[in-house]
Amino acid sequence: MRALSTLPPELLLLIAEHAAASEARRHLGSIASLSRVCKSLHRAVTPILYAHMVVTQHNLHLLAQLALESAYLFVSVCSATFSGLLGTHRRDDKLQAITRAMTNLRAVTGRIYTLRIVLDASDDLCPSSIFVTGLTESLSSGSPRFLRYLHTVTRLHIAVTLRHSHVGVPQEMKTEYLILDVLNDGFEDDSTWSLYTCDVLQRVEDIINSLPSLRRILIRTRTLITFDMTPFHIATEKWAKTKRDPRIWIDDSATAPWLGGTAFETMNLEDAAAGDELWLTGRQIYSQ
Repeated sequence: MRALSTLPPELLLLIAEHAAASEARRHLGSIASLSRVCKSLHRAVTPILYAHMVVTQHNLHLLAQLALESAYLFVSVCSATFSGLLGTHRRDDKLQAITRAMTNLRAVTGRIYTLRIVLDASDDLCPSSIFVTGLTESLSSGSPRFLRYLHTVTRLHIAVTLRHSHVGVPQEMKTEYLILDVLNDGFEDDSTWSLYTCDVLQRVEDIINSLPSLRRILIRTRTLITFDMTPFHIATEKWAKTKRDPRIWIDDSATAPWLGGTAFETMNLEDAAAGDELWLTGRQIYSQ
């Protein structure tokens, strides 16, 4: 470590970037401790490794303590993923302590009940992007503070399933960019995609009509098992062409096959880590 102190800042940045890139995204919270172990790397490491923080039930206590003792480290956090079952009363204070320290937080990812706790932590947050992982029937419930943040974000990422495609989207929302994931959790077969396609597309149309400020919607399919989703993609593209709406985009790229029980969690982390680039994916169906 002593030798590193003699290296130019540019090389320190390269080392830090390599260290961050060589580890799984879900372990970035642990990697961030490097800036405390080696002071010579502190200035280079902190902005990189704290840019996207992953909060889990395993590092929750340590990060909450760090937020109280060294809150300045969390100023670098621009994006945070709250992964796992974090929404219990005994953890609420820790979640909110971490969130209050993230004064520059712009993008937040997590299940709806966790986000209701996280975004109720402070009046000083300025999130512009919210990714609701898992399923939720309504975005209309929560504290006034949570709803205020939800209504003002310009980027929203939500998910539905084939059988449960209804999700209430308040008309008060100022969403400009929307990603809608159509999930298959492995219990559906190929025929189910065709059976429920019309229902899903009707819900997409309802959501589009309920968001007057919408500028772009990206429709994606996400599955854990290798299904032939071509019929669904064809139907979606045909529907989009009949709507003649340049705001509709689709992503019909193949999804990775079964990755294990945490596959959706891994994909969610990849989406969160992609940042702004994720909103530029897909292809436009109709252009004027």
